[in-house]
Parts: sequence; C-alpha cells; structure tokens
Amino acid sequence: MHSGRACPNEYFKNGITNGADWYDVPGGMQDFNYVYSNCFEITLELSCCKYPKASELQKEWLKNRESLLSFIEQVHIGFKGIIKDSETKKPVKRAFVKVVGIDSNVTTTNDGEFWRLLVDGSYNITVEAYGYRTETLHIQVLNGGPKKLMEINLTPNESVNQKSSQVAHSSHGKQDSKVMSSDDSDDITNTYHFKHHNNEEVVSILKSLHSKYPHISRLYSIGKSIKGRDLIVIEISDNPGFHEPGEPEFKYVANIHGNEVVGREMMLVLIQYLLEGYSHNETLTKLINSTRIHILPTLNPDGYEMSMPGDCDTEVGRGNAKNVDLNRNFPDQFKGQPAEVEPETQAVMKWLKDYPFVLSASLHGGSLVANYPFDGNQEEKDHIYTKSPDDALFKHLASVYSQNHKTMHLGKPCVECGSVSKLLSEKFPDGITNGAAWYVLYGGMQDYNYLQANCFELTLELGCYKYPYESQLKNFWVENKQPLIAFMQEVHKGFKGFVLNKQGYPLANATIHVDGVDHSVVSTVSGDYWRLMLPGTYKVTATKEGYLSETRTVVVTSDEAIVVNFTLQDGFSSWSKWNDFDIATNLDDTHYMSNDEIHSSLDFFAEVDRELVSVYTNHGPNNEKALQFIVITDNNKNKKKIKVALIGGLLGNEPVGRELLIRFARHLIQGFKSKNEKIVNLLRSMEVHIIPAVDEQGFLKSKAGVCNQSLEITLENKFGSHSDKVYGPVEALKRTFEVNKYTTTLLVRSGGLSVEYPKGANISAVDMLVKAFLVNHPLLSKGIKCIDNHPVVEFSSSPESLLNYVYQHHKTLAISSRVSCCQYPSVHELPQLWNQNLYSLIAFLESSLKTNEGNNTEILKEKVISGIHGNIVDTYGSAVPFAKLTMQGKNEKTFASDEKGHFSIPLNEGQYIFVISAHGFWSATKLFSVTAGQDNISTIELVRDTAVFGLPRPVFIIICGSIILSLLVFALCTYNLIAARRYRGYSFTKLGTETSLFEDDDIEYAKKFNVHRYTDGSDSSSEDELYNVHIWRNNKEAIS
Repeated sequence: MHSGRACPNEYFKNGITNGADWYDVPGGMQDFNYVYSNCFEITLELSCCKYPKASELQKEWLKNRESLLSFIEQVHIGFKGIIKDSETKKPVKRAFVKVVGIDSNVTTTNDGEFWRLLVDGSYNITVEAYGYRTETLHIQVLNGGPKKLMEINLTPNESVNQKSSQVAHSSHGKQDSKVMSSDDSDDITNTYHFKHHNNEEVVSILKSLHSKYPHISRLYSIGKSIKGRDLIVIEISDNPGFHEPGEPEFKYVANIHGNEVVGREMMLVLIQYLLEGYSHNETLTKLINSTRIHILPTLNPDGYEMSMPGDCDTEVGRGNAKNVDLNRNFPDQFKGQPAEVEPETQAVMKWLKDYPFVLSASLHGGSLVANYPFDGNQEEKDHIYTKSPDDALFKHLASVYSQNHKTMHLGKPCVECGSVSKLLSEKFPDGITNGAAWYVLYGGMQDYNYLQANCFELTLELGCYKYPYESQLKNFWVENKQPLIAFMQEVHKGFKGFVLNKQGYPLANATIHVDGVDHSVVSTVSGDYWRLMLPGTYKVTATKEGYLSETRTVVVTSDEAIVVNFTLQDGFSSWSKWNDFDIATNLDDTHYMSNDEIHSSLDFFAEVDRELVSVYTNHGPNNEKALQFIVITDNNKNKKKIKVALIGGLLGNEPVGRELLIRFARHLIQGFKSKNEKIVNLLRSMEVHIIPAVDEQGFLKSKAGVCNQSLEITLENKFGSHSDKVYGPVEALKRTFEVNKYTTTLLVRSGGLSVEYPKGANISAVDMLVKAFLVNHPLLSKGIKCIDNHPVVEFSSSPESLLNYVYQHHKTLAISSRVSCCQYPSVHELPQLWNQNLYSLIAFLESSLKTNEGNNTEILKEKVISGIHGNIVDTYGSAVPFAKLTMQGKNEKTFASDEKGHFSIPLNEGQYIFVISAHGFWSATKLFSVTAGQDNISTIELVRDTAVFGLPRPVFIIICGSIILSLLVFALCTYNLIAARRYRGYSFTKLGTETSLFEDDDIEYAKKFNVHRYTDGSDSSSEDELYNVHIWRNNKEAIS
C-alpha cells in the first residue's frame, strides 16, 4: 500500500489520500464519525479486487495483518483523562476538550472520561463545560503521549449569577520552597576541582557536560565578542530547545566585567550541580522540570583575557576589547541610545527578544550586596533612592538572595581592599540596595531588562575581590550555592497564565497590567505570560489592540504562582462594520465629551440632516438655557406618531448616558440614510427625542474614573412638589414632558446593573419595555450584578424620582437602566458599553411601538413585583427556543421563551407552579418562590423526548424487531409450503429418444421429486400421443 501504485491507473503518494481530494462522497461514515462523535475513523481500501477468489484471501491476510494490529494500537496515542468538579470531585459530563489551533473537540462521557488522539508535539489544551470556568493547560506528547490518566479539575463558575468580576484562586499545590543546605549528601563541594578556567576551558567544560547530559541540556551561542569568541549559553531543561507554553524562563549572566570572575566560576559549578542533581535531588529535579534555565558564564571573554588573578579593585580587563564598559552600553531611560552599541551588548538585546525571560541576575564582584533598579536618576546624583514601579517586589527579590547568603545579609562593608575609611560608607542594611541610592549609572543591563523586556533583573555583587585566588573559590561556592537556587525558585511566584481569543487561539503581545503598578508585561507568541508579584489582592487587566479588555481580581499568595487565563473577545471594528454602519466616532475611547461638545454635536446633527433632525432648547424658571435636545423622525408630518424620550446625564457624575445617547443618535441618522429597514420603519412611526445631558453643572464637578463619587446637589429625586421651580434642568425637563406627552421614556444611567420602573404601574404595562431592554443586554440578561442580593429588576422607591413623576402626572411608561457598575468608568470602556447597549436601545424603541398598540390596557395602581426570568436549555446547555411555561392553578396562563431560550415573567409575591414544555422535549414541572422586590433567576434544563409514536425508543425498537421477525418467519414458511407442491419432474422428449427437452431434468434436485404418470382419462388416441411422457424416478426410466 505504501508504494502508492498497488492498483493499475492509480497513484497515491505514500499510499494515503484525503477523501475529497480523491472523489466526493456525500454521507460517508468516516466523516459522520469524526463530526458527530468523538471517534476518529479512516476508510481502508485493502485490495484492488472487490471480491477476490477464495484462494487469494490468505495472501490478503498476510498483507494486512500487521497493519490492522498496528492501527488498533494507535488508539493509545495522544492523551486521556477524567474531568472532575474541583469541589465535589464528581465527574463532569459533556465537557469539551479542545486543542488550541485544531477546530475539533472531544466530549467527556457521563463518567467524565475523554480520549484525545494526537501526534507527538507540544499543545495548549482548553477544557470547557457549562457552568464551569475554562481551564487551560499545556501538554507534551512524546513517543505516543502520556500513558497515565490525567485528572483535570474544573472550578464552578459562580460568577454567572453573582459578579461580573472574577476572583482567581490557585488550583495548584504549593511550590517546594526548600533550598538545599551546604551539607546535602549529593553536594559537589568536596568533589569539584575549584580553579580558574580560561575561555577555551569554559567552552570545553560546557561541551563535556552537554555531551554527558544531552537529554536535559543544550548549547547555543547568542553572538560573538569583538575578537570573535562565541558567547555560549547552556540551557538546562527537561525539554531543551523548546519553549514550553506556561513554563517560565530564567537566566544568569556572569562576567559582564572581564575582571569580575567569581560569577563566571560559580556558574560553572552551578551548571554541573544542576545536571548531576537531576533525578537525584528532589528540589533540583522539580526546578529543572518546571523552569527553562539559561546560563551565560561569560559575556565578556575578551576582557577576561586581560584580567589578572588577585585583582581586588582595579579596572584592568573591566571593559571589552575596545575597553567599553558593557554595563554602561545599553539604551537608557534617562540618557537614551549610546553612541555605539557593542557586539556583546547587541547580542544580549537580541537574546531578550528571542526568549521570554521572566527573572534574571547579573553576577559581579568588588562588593557584597544585592542591587535592584533603578540605577539612574534625572538628577544624575549618587545616593538618591530611585524607585521603580515594582520597588517592593525588587526589594523582596534582593532580600531572597541576601538572606540566603551566609554573610551578605549582615551588610558589612568590604575591608579586604583599599582604604577602610572609603569603604565604611558602603554598609548595606540587610545586604541590599537600590542602585541609584548607592551610585548612579546609566546604560546598565538590569534597568534595560526591566524596561524593555518582561524580565526582572538584579545585579549581584558576590564578593569584595573581583579576581580572587583559586584557594578562595570553594568558599565562594559555599556562600552562594543556597541563594543561587533560592533566587531561581522565585520565578514561580506571583501569577501566570494564557491570553486567548474566543476561539482558543493564543494572543501574542497582549498587555497584562496590574492596577496601581505602572509597569506591564506582555504575552508571548504562545499566548502565555508571567507576572511576578508579592502576596496580595490585585485588579489585573489584559488588553490587546482590536480586542475587548478583560479585568479580573487576582489573589496572590506566597505559594506557587496561580494560573489566571484571559479570553479576549473580538474588538469592535468588525462589529461596527456589521452592526453600527462602520461609524468610527462611535468607537472613540480618547475622552468624554464636554458640555460644549455635546451641544455642538446636537447642532451638527440638525444642520446636516434638516429633514430628519430638529434641535430644541428648553429654559429654566429664570429663563436661563437649561436643556437642549434633538428630535429624530422622518418628514412625514401627516402620520400620527408616538413620542419616545431617551434621557442621559440626569446626574453629572453619571456621564455614560450622555455618551451612549450621542452615539445612538449617530446610529439612527446613519441607519436612516442607509435605508436600514428596521430604523426607517421606526422613524416613520415615532419621534425619538434624545435628551443627552440634564445635569451639565454636575458633570463639570465630577472626576473621571471615580466609580463612587457624590455631588453636593443631585437631581435624581428633585421632581416632587418640594423642589418646584428650584432647579433649572428639572423644570426644563418637566416642561418637555408637559409639551410632548411621551408614550415611553428610557433613562440611561450608570453606577449599577439593574432596571427600574415606576412604583404603582401595572406590571403588564411596563413588562414589555423592561424585557426588551433586559433580554438584549449581555450582562443584564444573565443576571450579572454589581452587588450581591441586589435585584436586577426593581421599582423606583423614591416618590420624587423622575420615573414616578412622569407616570403619575403624564401616564408615561418610563424605565431606568443602569448599564455600568462604575458611575464614571474609564473612557476606554466606552466602546464596550456602546457595544453592550445598542441592541437594548433599539429593542426599547421597538417595544415602545408595541406598547402603544396595546395601550388600551387599564393601568392599575398596585404594587409591582419583579417576578422570574432566566433561560431554558437542553441537557447540552443549548438554548431551547419558544418553550411554553404554563402557570398552574385557577389563573392558568401560558408564557413563552424567546428565540434565545430566555423568559421573563412578572409575578406578584407568592409561590407558583409552572409546567415547562417544548416540542421534542419531556415536560418539566418547577416550583418558583417570588419575594417582593426581588427577582428570581433560573436555568431550566429540559430532557429531549426520544419516544416514537408515544413509546420509549427501546420499546419501539423491540416491537418493530419482533414484528419484522414474525413477518420473515411467516414468509419463509409460506415459501416452503408452495415449493413442496411444485412438480418440476415433468419433461418431454421425442419418441424413441432419451434426450430431455429441458436441461433441468439432468439436475439432481429435479430427480428427487416424486411425480406420477400423466393421463387425460380418454380412450382415443391422437397426434398428441406421438409423444410419451417420461417419468424419472430413482434413476429408473418408465414409459407410459
């Protein structure tokens, strides 16, 4: 088969082909298996001949035997596991296991099991289930894949019915923070030959160690020095040569100053220590398995060649071959780009771009201290503490090294070299220092790592001698072994995760920002990121251009880094094109419009579209200009139209309504111009009055980005008699209602997620409006709340509120919708808020028309209750549209879910029994308890009805099978009875011959019939008698 030419006139490369590439087969079984089940199926053409001779079957078996067995074995490639609820430990059925980049998932069984066939490689896996948070993990499939059963725990997604913000908790165990002591049994202190190694010896040692441990090491060069020496790095990892998504990368860089050699020699010992300890030392094994470690023993081999043993505090060999200090040669935040970037510096800069380093240290000599950013300051003066945004974290990292060092944490000055009076000032409390607080330098490597990469780097001064004698090296190792390991372990602190799009593909260069820290990290090409943080609770936001940002609350502990994954929804450009007529200004997220800009926008609308838009101004009690608004409608003045008011900015510290209504005005105007059928019909049937800003003075006194702020004067409850003729905007708004007699009104607010309606209005009169807005809102429709136990739907409790005023005085059906938890959210949230509310605004207008059509309903002044609402789904979590909800009892009523399976039923306080039914599903009965002023959110699951003709499917199959079997038995018996009566032994021959006229008479079965002589009962003879009838019986011939 693999030759591809087994059959004439056909060639298949390697003996395989894609089905459709060969010929189209609609309704094929292999496609059905793959698309509609978890099963991977292929079609095997085993021979050129469809029905070969029996003599060929043995040959075919020999050809196919090994292939058939090998194919069966493929059922074990990839990975398998069981998915459980993290709290109950019960299996999660019908969970989706997806491989990022492959648009096909497998589904867990009722026992939570799954099997996913995969070829060897690295994969990002997402696990999703209805009601649970999505989990993302990385797997490595090698030699067919892991043989053990994986256990994946899913966390119930309680936020669906609670909060929009999510809190991430660790599902991992604690990281082993143990660090080996100097007397570990596997220590190499007493076996390692401590000596200085020249450049050739360093390369030789690295090659030798890699040759001995090729499965966990790799050598590579990041570039060359001025004199052409390779800057060789050794990578130590359980999967060398590959970045494993989700695994952090760490580096040590030594000998950046050629005459500071302690770090260079310590790295050689550390490399051997790590490699020899793998699989023998638990801490080292775990570190290597979970970290990709890179060690560059010498960045300045040319400078090393010029250095001399015994150097305590000179500058000989410090620079490279051109005597340039490499630790002053990087681009700097204060000094900018250096005049010339050295080859060694360029190599490090490229290295940082090629690898997603998280944590690093540069090893120096000449002092004993852990130094952290920033190294420079604007004043260009020593001894000025210059904090980085992560100052507290850097102090912690420096302390980890210092406190694990035998003497560094003591902070004592170096007395081995130079003048004691000079060095007495170099005392470092706890053995750590801010770089600029010690002395300023510009172009340093640690600042560059922090500012230009995701990497947090320290500068470690390992000892007072820059180039100590060989006899001192062993003691340096004893002092530094423990802190070197402890510092590496810090790469696993904070939080980490993946940034994915909604299809599960990784998003590179997404920004991860911690609120209050002016330093962000970005995701890699694999979508993974790492953010080192101290224990605490943080608000973290993931953003990427073209996508909606996502914010989560993260709780960091002192244990291993927790996993926090972000799934970013597609941005608004494509959405705007298809849903908002590609109006670019509606996606503006640069600023909130000022009062003047609001007025200018309204004037502009009226000036550009005079036949569609009119602008009006109302005045307050002192005849001051208090309110400006526009009316949008077609120019048909003869048709009777309803009037609908849309109001924003009732409170100055809630400017979201202002922004949304200006955007909505643009949408309606452009939609009418574009002859959008829905908008044209709306504007032919109604006047849309848009009043974007009521409290303009309050807006001037409000502060952007402050979620909970109060004003000295709020207009929220100033519509009662106590406030008559006091507030200009209120009086102007009252006047507007008196003149226009609005049918419906929508007040757009912020500072919560809820819908309010007038107290005393009959629920049937406002339910249509409430439902229209709520069902079409992505957050309100799911019952997401800003505050626990706060109803999504409620009546306006203040008798002096705008809602109650317009209802009581003008019978206007009004609702108020709060659409943002923050009163004055960040300007960057405006496009998302517009995206979330456009459909609700359109639905409100459509519902206003329907409300007017049924406006003959008498409105009773009775107490209103929120009722119940929720979603109806099948056992797979898919929506069940147009399901019927029948309320049982004397007042039996039937309601229905919409096309998305959502239902909303207003009810008074009490208990209600509903029967929920839908075509093709078994009915369900549910008891609802309704409490005054509170809503009841439920997800109702219906089981699909598989009955046939009213019978359970298994029973129907058994009955049908029995009937078919009975018919077959009856047919067989009838056939045998008829066949027994047939006379097939008669034949004719010519007289005097023995040859039969029918060949059947020569057949054995024809001879077995017992036949009788023929006679016609006549005595006369005729020409018919020229022929005799021959009867064959028992092989004997009889002539009659």
